[in-house]
Amino acid sequence: MIRFGCCIGTSLERIALLREAGFDYAEVEIKNIVKLSDDDFAVYLQKAQDIGLPIESGYMYLADGMFVNRLQADDDALRRYCEKAAERCHALGIQTIVYGSGASRRIPEGLTPAQVFEDITAFLRDIAAPSVAPYGIPIAIEPLEKRGGDMIHTVSEAKQLSDAVGNPLVRCLADLYHMYKENDPMSAITDCGDKLLHAHVAEPVGRVYPRRDDGFDLTPFLRALLQAGCPRVSVEAETPEDDRFLDAAKEALTTLREAAQRAMQ
Repeated sequence: MIRFGCCIGTSLERIALLREAGFDYAEVEIKNIVKLSDDDFAVYLQKAQDIGLPIESGYMYLADGMFVNRLQADDDALRRYCEKAAERCHALGIQTIVYGSGASRRIPEGLTPAQVFEDITAFLRDIAAPSVAPYGIPIAIEPLEKRGGDMIHTVSEAKQLSDAVGNPLVRCLADLYHMYKENDPMSAITDCGDKLLHAHVAEPVGRVYPRRDDGFDLTPFLRALLQAGCPRVSVEAETPEDDRFLDAAKEALTTLREAAQRAMQ
């Protein structure tokens, strides 16, 4: 059965609320985890472990201002960052790193999309994958709608990139919101097969937490994920205010589990 999580930034309070709501795991922002001093990270790690809800995935991989194209990339800085990120992800128990980081994929003046595709491929093959290899943590390439980045907008493009990297640690993600914006078919998920590592979900029209009465049927998305063998899907949406978070999280989880049940019928 697929596991359900939720993206919560780095809030320990919200990790505790996810546990109360019944979620299987939390998904945290990697770039803000990496920013912490060693002492602050040790405190964060202990508090997260005390809560008792697994942190199984991380998003927001690269720090702001990091680029991977040949005109702007600092390979040494990228390598140091990715090694630190991998070490901390391992300590937290993270089992999937999500590579969205749309700004890092920009196509600067003077380069073609094909050249930047080669640069992203080289970053994932030569820097990101070796950094996670000692821990066996796979990376999921997240397609982003066109407003979210210059490159990799569809699930099939993420698969094409994964194929170009040629490392089993670099696979694909499907995000329902971005699929909706790009009119990406559900068949793109099943076409990925076992390369489909992770997923994000929201009520895609408003990019809000799913509700049973929101009028959007999540069943086809969950069915495609199940057919592809995707192990996890995290809610990634506009986060409700603190006083509404627990109720919204409970409603989203109920909505997802009911959709998964329908998808298995």
